[in-house]
Amino acid sequence: MQTREITGGRLLVSGLTWPECPRWTSAGLIFSDMHAGTVLGYADGEVRVLATLPPPGDDGSALAGGTGLTAEGDLLVVSMLERIVYRFRGASGDPELFADLRPLPGGTANDLILFDDGTGFVSQFGSDFFAREPATAAPLLAFDASGRVRSADELGGFDDANGMASDGTTFYVAESSGARITAVDLSVTGSRRTFVETPPVPDGMSWGSEGLWVAFPASRDVLCWDAEGRLVARVTLPAQAGSPSACAVGGEEGRTLYVCAGFHPLNPAKAREVRGGSVWAVEI
Repeated sequence: MQTREITGGRLLVSGLTWPECPRWTSAGLIFSDMHAGTVLGYADGEVRVLATLPPPGDDGSALAGGTGLTAEGDLLVVSMLERIVYRFRGASGDPELFADLRPLPGGTANDLILFDDGTGFVSQFGSDFFAREPATAAPLLAFDASGRVRSADELGGFDDANGMASDGTTFYVAESSGARITAVDLSVTGSRRTFVETPPVPDGMSWGSEGLWVAFPASRDVLCWDAEGRLVARVTLPAQAGSPSACAVGGEEGRTLYVCAGFHPLNPAKAREVRGGSVWAVEI
């Protein structure tokens, strides 16, 4: 099967630190500006701040990771270094502690996947990712609708779990240091399998009609595998975009791929200074 090549894109938002974890919602696109500690919304050409994480330390820094919208419309946001999931009620609500991950084993918290029943998982690295500690396997962290947390040991360890996505029956985990996508069937206890072996450092991803779209910051492209694990498409952004970090399939027809990209993901101070991050729209 020939891989479809897609180049270019339309710039939507610029001046960001390191955009991550985009989600398409009924109100438009939401995404984290990681090193700014904020979650932003984009709709009809306008950008607005939806949430700002409280600073966890004297340096005033907070890193915003995965997000999710509950059935009640509350926004959940992972504070990566703090290892807390905050809840923001309403359009301008203050942060509330929803899920405290700190008592559980692991390292830097990362993405979040939320299911219709209010349960979900937070991915994590096995060590302090930003301190460049050696990678180690770690479990996913599960939470229920009330915010109670546990270590999902029945699923085994993941080699630096990064982005997560679901097709409705299975959810997928990018293992960045393992260079693979792992598929988990929640209807079978402990079920997991390798969906595809990938190029280095798979990051944020999203399921669409063609299959699973995965961003690769190291190779600066976004790849798509169909449900059978066949590579079917590749997106290459303009060079000025930098490295893609994550993506979300959305738009009114579900034919737009929103791609977050930027520079200096592992250097928060530099990312805040340069603000070279951006969000792009690619018709797929």
